[in-house]
Amino acid sequence: MAETTRVVLPALLNDTNNVWPIVQPLLEARLPIRQLQFRNSGGQTYTASQVSFRFLPPTDPFWAEGTLPYNSHMRPYVAIHVVQCEDNDKYKNVVKPRLKAWMDLMQEKNQEWLVLFVPDSTVTPRSDTQAKALKKIYERLKADVSLNSPKRDRCCKVHLTDERPQSESNITLFRTMTNNAPPEELWETFVDKLRECVVITLESRSAQFEDQIRILDTHRLTQNWNICSLFVVKECLASIYESLNLLEDCLRHYDELEAMLLDARRSGIRPFKTFTAGTLDEQIPLINDVSRRNYRQIIFDTNISEFEFRQYLFARQCNLLLALKRPAEIAQRGFDLVRSLAQNMREHVGLSFIWTWCYLSAVNLAKLCTKSAQAAIDSAVGSGSTGSVAPINITTTAVVATGAGRADLGRLTRLLGDLYSLAARSLQRLGLAVAGFETPDLTTLSGVALLTSSAHLKMLTDVNGEQQAPQQSSAVDPLSAFAAESGHVGSSSPLPRFKCADAELTQALASRSNFDDVLTEVCKVAAEQYQSCGRSRHAAQLHTLRALVLFQARKYDLARPFFEMQCRLFSMDGWWELMYKSRMLWAECELRSKDYSAYLSSLLILLGPEARKHLSADESAVIWKELVQLSGRPLQQPLVQPLKPHLEVSIDLQEVMSTDITAAKSLSPVRSPSTGLPRQHKSGEQLTILVSIRSSFPDTVTVDLVSLSLHSFPLSSPSPSTSISISTTASTSIGSTTSSTTNSDASSQVSKSLPVGAIALPANSPLTSPTASDSQPLTAVIDLSGSPSSSAAAVSSSSSSALPNGESSTVPLSPLSPPVQDQLTTILLEKDQVTLQPGLNQLALTSIVSSHGSFCLDKISVRLGNVILTESLRGVVANDLPHLQVVVAEAKAELSIHAPQYLVLNYNQPIGISIDTKGDVFDKASIKLTSTTGLSFPATGTLVVIGKPKPTDK
Repeated sequence: MAETTRVVLPALLNDTNNVWPIVQPLLEARLPIRQLQFRNSGGQTYTASQVSFRFLPPTDPFWAEGTLPYNSHMRPYVAIHVVQCEDNDKYKNVVKPRLKAWMDLMQEKNQEWLVLFVPDSTVTPRSDTQAKALKKIYERLKADVSLNSPKRDRCCKVHLTDERPQSESNITLFRTMTNNAPPEELWETFVDKLRECVVITLESRSAQFEDQIRILDTHRLTQNWNICSLFVVKECLASIYESLNLLEDCLRHYDELEAMLLDARRSGIRPFKTFTAGTLDEQIPLINDVSRRNYRQIIFDTNISEFEFRQYLFARQCNLLLALKRPAEIAQRGFDLVRSLAQNMREHVGLSFIWTWCYLSAVNLAKLCTKSAQAAIDSAVGSGSTGSVAPINITTTAVVATGAGRADLGRLTRLLGDLYSLAARSLQRLGLAVAGFETPDLTTLSGVALLTSSAHLKMLTDVNGEQQAPQQSSAVDPLSAFAAESGHVGSSSPLPRFKCADAELTQALASRSNFDDVLTEVCKVAAEQYQSCGRSRHAAQLHTLRALVLFQARKYDLARPFFEMQCRLFSMDGWWELMYKSRMLWAECELRSKDYSAYLSSLLILLGPEARKHLSADESAVIWKELVQLSGRPLQQPLVQPLKPHLEVSIDLQEVMSTDITAAKSLSPVRSPSTGLPRQHKSGEQLTILVSIRSSFPDTVTVDLVSLSLHSFPLSSPSPSTSISISTTASTSIGSTTSSTTNSDASSQVSKSLPVGAIALPANSPLTSPTASDSQPLTAVIDLSGSPSSSAAAVSSSSSSALPNGESSTVPLSPLSPPVQDQLTTILLEKDQVTLQPGLNQLALTSIVSSHGSFCLDKISVRLGNVILTESLRGVVANDLPHLQVVVAEAKAELSIHAPQYLVLNYNQPIGISIDTKGDVFDKASIKLTSTTGLSFPATGTLVVIGKPKPTDK
């Protein structure tokens, strides 16, 4: 409900003696009149909470407007004639004739009136003679007034001071003169008669207007019906209720007028001569401005168009709703009006006029409603309004708006989003029509037409790798029902000689940059309003339009986040086709921004089996070609992506082979090995594992590498000892027995050692420094690999203890001695240049296994250029069981160390090592010396190979 407001009614004042300036403050002190009630002709009671008066002389210009037929509601509600006279002759010759003429005029105008007698306050104290004369004049005044109004007492008297006679002889005279009433009661009597006059005026005028409305309404469904005559009378009646602050009743009469007009249009009646003239001034919507022209005079003369009439009617409703503080209803009514008039205008004016008016109407309405709502919020929280038209956020005003008020605020934010969305669509159409500015279609934000017409997701680089300019979309612009029905479609040819009455809109259409800035800002505000009321899907749609505009402006980095948000929302809602179409636009932004890693990642998503269900075959082919071509493009680091859903891998550990792949059984799906002992394999042999890869790529592809890794199980702790490694060259062939000499403080890496199984050989020779007697054990480790004559390479070792005289002895070691591991041991099986066809592919991965121990599946990777598809295989089989056991074969080689009893620090000293290969030939060997107490050996790079001994030598 509206707040209690004092109503001020116009009253006519006829004061020839200039007494009113003294009377007025005394009267206003006793106003307003409270709870004034009246009834209409139907018996319905209305109540005005507080009523006061504005007393104007007959010469005031206000009364001139009230004489016009369409301003009959502006006539005075009461007329007062002030009389001040204490001389009989003056009353008879001057006052009485003037009073008689005035009363006749009031009766002629059917005007409620009162006569107020005011004694002269300057005559005090009064003598008995003066008091008697004053009483006689007042009685003659009452008698003359009663002749014109015999049924009602219209004569009043007030005293300007609390004047009382000073002598006892005058007390009786004073009481007689005032009818035994004190001065305050005289004022109360005057106020009561004012109330009575106002009530009579309201009831008579409302009854008169309602009778005229009923007569005019009987012709409403006839072809010659003139709504202007009905509107004049209806508005006069509505203005009476508005003057009494009965805004709801006033609004009801305007709503009835709107309903009558729409009903007439549905009946085929055209109550106006023209719909619109389409002039430049009419481009600017009225909204709540009713002072631009004298619309009441134009309506009375029936010279108004339907376009202007409906806007004026809405402006009246809008002002009432603003007073009632209902901005959400303003937004709803305004939105409906804009759509309705736009639909009706298509038969009368050009599209540029329609779109200009729609854009300005939507924006101005949204600003007006936002300002009104913000003022209400500021008033509720006790802060002054800043006049800001920023978007209303429902979450930040929860303390102000609760219950129904909060629901109304949520409705307002939704409608503000609708208005700004309508403004965005109108601006799109206007820019295309008058300036040739092409923009994406807001109703098809999946971007299908844009992608197919501009050949998106193709390789957009030239031979130098530079990016080419994006192609412009040629999509038409069927953005509204009325544009489509009227046969007008978007055209890239601007309309000639377009003029706009709005300076800001003219500036926006002056250049493409200005146009894009305005359009993106409108989309931003609309999206914020939708987001505030929880309509995230609509917000994402506006953000996507904004992104498409930024995309066309080549601002790709700014457009990417909006496409990402759109994809996320579509995915949450299960709208997969729209999600993948938006993903294509997102990918295009990544390409144009030269973020090739992200672009390749998007292409992989678009090539997934689920994505291809929602893409055409041509689109999938273009994406596939793009992926193959760009995968070889240099990247800062390779792109690692999940193997699924593009490739599915099956590994059968039951078919681990030591023979050629041709002898293997057919592949079967992945299954867990038995829960008994793991499969066993000998180190030094070629390990072959069968892998089945099911490809979902749309075409055959040759990948650069397929690799499968196994890791040691369980993990071993690194050795804390310090070591040096000495490796023989690959060209040195070790025959039956080979000896070598090395410096104990040197480490020479002649060729790279292979990661083969290591065998530890402890030596117990003491290592003594000249200045210390501490002994330090020395450990020698030899790694052998090669191509022995037998089918399985056998590796063994022996230990020798350095004796005091430098001699050595040989001690064989167990083949299952644990290796010395400094880090996680891994077996890597690889195959390069593998051709994968769509569907099931079978291949064998091989490797020479030089490490031994228990191993579990680690991961499998497929590399295409700089794109690596990988999948972890850990946990495929129970984590507490190994998958493969690699054991050391029977020892076929022996190692002996020949070292002095003491090794002196900081001196070069020879160490002799003998290797007995038992008839096998190895390509490579490496020797490692380790001090278990932390002694370090500086590298010197010295290694001397003695060669093969004589057959008689050991």
